[in-house]
This record gives sequence, structure tokens and C-alpha cells, in this order.
Amino acid sequence: MLDAWVCPLRTRCTGPPLAVGRELTKGPLVSALPTDAVRGLYPGHPLTVATSREAFPPRRAQDAPTAAARQVERLRTHRDTRTPLVPPSPPRRAWAPRVAHRRRLVGDTVRRTHRLTRALTHSFPPVLQWLQDNDTALLCDCLSRWPTLPAAQLARRATLERFSRAPPVRAPAVIPTRLEALTTAVALTTEAGVLAPTTRLGHALVAQLRVTWHALADCDTALAQRAHAHPDVPGFAALLGAGAVFAPRLLVAFGEQRARCTSAEARHN
Repeated sequence: MLDAWVCPLRTRCTGPPLAVGRELTKGPLVSALPTDAVRGLYPGHPLTVATSREAFPPRRAQDAPTAAARQVERLRTHRDTRTPLVPPSPPRRAWAPRVAHRRRLVGDTVRRTHRLTRALTHSFPPVLQWLQDNDTALLCDCLSRWPTLPAAQLARRATLERFSRAPPVRAPAVIPTRLEALTTAVALTTEAGVLAPTTRLGHALVAQLRVTWHALADCDTALAQRAHAHPDVPGFAALLGAGAVFAPRLLVAFGEQRARCTSAEARHN
């Protein structure tokens, strides 16, 4: 489909390569446009076209300019104020989606953890006080075996002690306190109409969290393997507070055209 658009355009407009204006700086079209037929991609902010449309409202006629026509007009008259988009190198192009995908997985973990917390307030409220780190594998293992407070109270004390002393428990001194609190705890409700749906939701969220953690581990492994081959990663990793997580994000944020940001204020803007 893209060749069907570019080839007739090149045949009609013979001469130097074409200049293409568009609103986005990334996407399938940016990656698929042939560099030999296109002189450069000139990104334009969508807000600029929207402001122009507000300043010059359309006449609702057949010849009213469209958003694409406004982009072409700006490209013809104000090309000196627009900087062409320079495509990144293949290593840099491979870094950006990996970092973005990892950040989305972290966001998915946070959202599912919040949903799990809301579900536990109905079915198993005391576990939120005993295991305050809601995004740990220990909480998921606990809910997989004892999804509700009555189920945990029916378990043998030796079984609970064995489970509580398994890794990654870091404070074994609080285990007797938790077991005593489990014995004396009172369920918020015993109504099946409340416990059954929230228990099923908890099982589903626990399974989703496990899959997300596995995907995060794969992303971290892939980023660590590529970090050894990139010469700029050690410099970003040496910054205070960067480490293995924020060093790839800093690398993607600064990019390869670092001369365009001469100060911290310019980088922020």
C-alpha cells in the first residue's frame, strides 16, 4: 500500500527527493518510508494544526483545507523553521521499544496490584497488614493456597510456620505475631455472594501478576545483554541513582542527537 502511494508520487514529481510532513515522529509509516525517495520527514505538532484551524475556521465548503493541506502549506512556507526528522541508528531503534515495553509492564504490575488490594479488602483484609508488600511473590503464594481468611484459619499451624519461614522472608521474628493474629482474626464477611467473586478475581490477578513478572525478568535480561555492547550505557549507569533500570531509560531519552540540547532546561522542554 505504501509503494502504491510513493511510486506514483515519485513518477509525477521528478527531480530531488520528496519532503513529507506528518504529525507523528514514530510509527509504521516512519519506519517504512524509503530513504532514497524521501528527502526528509518534517514532524509537525498536532496542536499547531488545531490552533490554525481555530484561528481560521473552516467554511464547511467542498474546497475547505484539510489538516493534510495545512501541513503541506506550513511545509512550503515555513520549512526553515522545521527540523527534519533524523532516523536513529539500528541499535538505538532496538533500545527504545524495549525500554517502552518494560515501562508498560511496570504500569501493568501497579494496576493489577491495586486491583488485588481492593479485592482483598473484601475477602482477606488481614493479609494486607501482615504482608504489606503487595507486589511480592510471597503474597501471591499465600493467596494461591489460602484465598480467604477462613481457609487460612483451617490450615495447620505447622504448615503455616513452614510456609512463613520459606524464602523470601526477611523478618522471621514477626512470624509468631502473624500466626497469633491469624488465630484471633475475624472475617469481614462470610457471605458467599461476596467471597466467591472476589476470590475468583484474586486468583485471576495473581496469575496475571506472575506472567507480568516473568515478562519483566525477560526484559531485564535482554536489556542487560545489550548493555554490554553499547558504549554509552556505562556512563549513564555510573550516574547517582541510575543503575541498571534507569540507565537504559536515560540512554533512550537523550538519544543520539545530543547537540540539540545544550542545557538541562532545553532537554526538559
